[in-house]
Amino acid sequence: MFAGFDLRAQNDSLAQLYNSGLENFNKGKYETAIALFSKALNLDSNNIPTIYCRALTYKMSEKYHEAELDFSKVISAEPKHYNAICDRGYCRTKQKKYSQAIADFEMALTIDSSDLKIFMNIGNNYFLMGNYKTAMKEYDKVVRKDPKNISALYNRANINKYYENFREAIEDYTSIINIEPKNSSAYYDRGNIKKELKDYKGAIEDYTIAIKINPDYADAYLKRGSAKYDSGLKSEGCLDWTKANSYGNAGAKDLLKSFCH
Repeated sequence: MFAGFDLRAQNDSLAQLYNSGLENFNKGKYETAIALFSKALNLDSNNIPTIYCRALTYKMSEKYHEAELDFSKVISAEPKHYNAICDRGYCRTKQKKYSQAIADFEMALTIDSSDLKIFMNIGNNYFLMGNYKTAMKEYDKVVRKDPKNISALYNRANINKYYENFREAIEDYTSIINIEPKNSSAYYDRGNIKKELKDYKGAIEDYTIAIKINPDYADAYLKRGSAKYDSGLKSEGCLDWTKANSYGNAGAKDLLKSFCH
């Protein structure tokens, strides 16, 4: 929620429109808030608090282009406006303007280099660009400063898996599990790597834990079934595929038809 600014000394009508805009924003009435902020800006087009609040309202409304334009006006007037820079970077990411978003987040780092979310955002944009190795470097920075950062560990694990750095990926998934023992996705993903390495026993153990945590985990039933089948436990594999099918996994039906009679 925003707090109102006392703009009465500037213009009573401007203050009324501005504060009405804030009230509607805080109630989630974004279209009304945008209209009110726009009317206020008709009275004073250079009022930075109003431009910034309209930008945030556009952002909340997922009107990212309009938000970007307003954030740019704020930054032009206040080049060190940290929140506006970060928010513009976010809006640019949403518009797939990844290079421009990275430039914004790097600008933010010149103001506050302690905010690990900025390194994450830079890494995420490089990832979305397909530049996985550079993304990895950003996630490494986060993990070095915050070894329990689940998002950075997960993203780094997925990149390691992509490059078939399986040992490193397993280490990251294991770190996640140590931090969050109930993270069924981490067990599932670690199981997938073990299955890829033909460590069927280890894979089955991980899938089993994932299923205990999340009993309707259809994908885990499917993959556990495959690990069992490939390790020679064909009837048990078919039972898992039957369970996966009952939970709506699209691939299980074909496996049952092809391999289970």
